[in-house]
This record gives sequence, structure tokens and C-alpha cells, in this order.
Amino acid sequence: MNAVFARLVGVLLAMAVLSASASAQVTYQGFGNGNRPRPAPPPGPKLKPDPRQRLDPGALLCRTEADLQQHEAAIAARLDGQEAPEPVGCRPVRTMTSVTVLDRHGLARTQVRLPGPPEQTGWTDAVVHD
Repeated sequence: MNAVFARLVGVLLAMAVLSASASAQVTYQGFGNGNRPRPAPPPGPKLKPDPRQRLDPGALLCRTEADLQQHEAAIAARLDGQEAPEPVGCRPVRTMTSVTVLDRHGLARTQVRLPGPPEQTGWTDAVVHD
């Protein structure tokens, strides 16, 4: 009788372990008809933040701080319904460009240096994180 009891306990224990491991792999979607177990979705890719200082496409780069101020004045004039030309010294950035921050005058005025021959400096209204 002891062998039969030990075998029964072993089978019940194995069933409990299998049941617990199977329920950990399945998620249920609500109640009612059609309540079928669905496998858990695979984890998504882990994205790391880009640590480089950069200007993204569409950011504005001006040669001088005065050009950047003229750009800001032109935007304000356009919002008031007036015609205002864009300053000649400002251009949009077309591709992601790495930069080095040289100076800041508030959050929306940052002096940056662009690498490469020749090295260029300019001012942007984009937020460049340190």
C-alpha cells in the first residue's frame, strides 16, 4: 500500500508542477465565449538612448546669434500675419549631425561646433542635451 501511495503522491506532484509551468506561459484575454489561452508576446527590443549630442533633420542652424534672433523675429511676425523673410544666415539641417556644445543662452539658443574640415560653428534653437 505504501508504494501505491508514494506513486500517487509523485504523480499528483508532477501534475501540479506541469500545471504551474504551463500557466506561467499563457495569458488570458477576458471572460466569456472564445476565452482561449494565448501565448505571451515576446519581449520587445531594448533600445538604448543615443548619448551623442546631435542635431536631427529639420533643426535650424544659423551662422550667428543675430541670425537666430532674426529668425525668431520672423516667426513672431508670421504669427501676427505679417510678411517676414527668413534670414540668409540660417538653414535647416538635412541629416543627423553630431555637434559639440560651446555655449548656451537659455534653452532655445545654443552655440554648437560641427566637426569636419572645415570645422564650423553656429547657433541653433534646437534643444541639444548634454
